[in-house]
Amino acid sequence: MKRLITVALVLALALPCCAVADGKNNAGLDMTFWEQFESSSVEYIKSWDFFYYKGRYCLRFMFADGNKKEKTVPARVDIEVWNDDGKTVYSGEHDVTDENYLVWTIFGMDRTYATIFIEEDDITKGATGSGTVKFKVYSPGYFEFEDIEIESDELPKIDITELCQLEMPETPIELESDSVLFGGKVRIDEISYTFEEYFDGNVELHLYFTGERVETENDGGDSIQISWKLYDEDDYVVDTGTTYVWDIAAGEKFRDFEYTIYDLAPEAYRLKLYGGG
Repeated sequence: MKRLITVALVLALALPCCAVADGKNNAGLDMTFWEQFESSSVEYIKSWDFFYYKGRYCLRFMFADGNKKEKTVPARVDIEVWNDDGKTVYSGEHDVTDENYLVWTIFGMDRTYATIFIEEDDITKGATGSGTVKFKVYSPGYFEFEDIEIESDELPKIDITELCQLEMPETPIELESDSVLFGGKVRIDEISYTFEEYFDGNVELHLYFTGERVETENDGGDSIQISWKLYDEDDYVVDTGTTYVWDIAAGEKFRDFEYTIYDLAPEAYRLKLYGGG
């Protein structure tokens, strides 16, 4: 019995067959006499699409004869997937049998599609989730269609934050500034961080400072400053800046004061802190 699956969208496309065979025995596909008869009438492939569905990727399409009557026949499908970086992330050959014909509900109507599922783990994760799915459908001795390509933005991709590391200064560390407005000393007792995907393949770095303003003779105001430099894995300075902890008196503590650095490449970094002027 065919399974019933409900979705809301389908592409209405059709492509004529490159060659209709002369009814020779099929090479490699197990077919009944009726399936051979039906295969000899196939002239079109149509309504193909590719999408992520309940933990798997789904490629589906329909066959039709010269009168556009839909056919359910055996076939072979070669599939190749590559991402926008040009890397092939999947390649496989699949046979379409009776078990692959599933009933999908499209806009309230039941339609039978040749359906191929690809497990998510079978597609290699890339740095981007966008790419191209190319597939070729044929039945040796009966029909063969030209390659079909579908653009997809649902491909599995790596968590680019896993490529990021941060070397931090040892704590506790004391920083002192002689600024008129933000002068004074601060002790950083703990630094933590997280990387988060930003956009366009870059990341942002969230820094969290915990510490205490230390009493000195030259306090310069009711706030303190923390200055920093960020070095990449080749020891080049890629960003610098200063952040301020407002309204904090000597002897008062602060916890998880956050500062964010944006638009970083996913790689290893080193953080240096200093008091500033």
